Amino acid sequence: MSMKTLITIISISCSLLFQGCKEWHKQCPVCGGMPISTLQIKDDRSKPSKNIAVWNRSICGNSLFETYSTICQKDWYAYSPYFETWTLVLENPDGFSNKLKEGIYSFPLPIVQNLRSLTVYRQVIGRKRTVHSISFWCETDEDYFKKIEAYSKKNRLKLKIDRNKIEGQSFLSAEYEEEK
Repeated sequence: MSMKTLITIISISCSLLFQGCKEWHKQCPVCGGMPISTLQIKDDRSKPSKNIAVWNRSICGNSLFETYSTICQKDWYAYSPYFETWTLVLENPDGFSNKLKEGIYSFPLPIVQNLRSLTVYRQVIGRKRTVHSISFWCETDEDYFKKIEAYSKKNRLKLKIDRNKIEGQSFLSAEYEEEK
């Protein structure tokens, strides 16, 4: 049996296994569309990723979305059977069908020269809550950190700053969690 045949059999088996799970995975919670297997879609690397959570092009990779995961072709939210959530991760905050919370959408970024990575926006939709977030690497700048600490408090965001994770660079993430 070829490796391709084996992978296809495993993928179909996993899909059937998850078909028996709760109905949550059978339609996109944002548009109501019917998701398809991520195996049926190819990542067009000449364009921005339709969902960085599924097609992460960095060396870090992402194993949360496997070949048996499903994705909505209309708005690109992907279903994780492990977490029972729908996730969309993009560089463009305007790319979300289900709009990001204003505090995340308008989060003040450092000056472009101080950014050290992509700025990624994430929305994770679960049965009981939705989490909107932003994350990026930047140069360590205490004046900027004070500004975003005040902004986060005002907008009820959970802010995490990992100062100097790499010498002179810090990792920032902010999130807003809403209960349903």
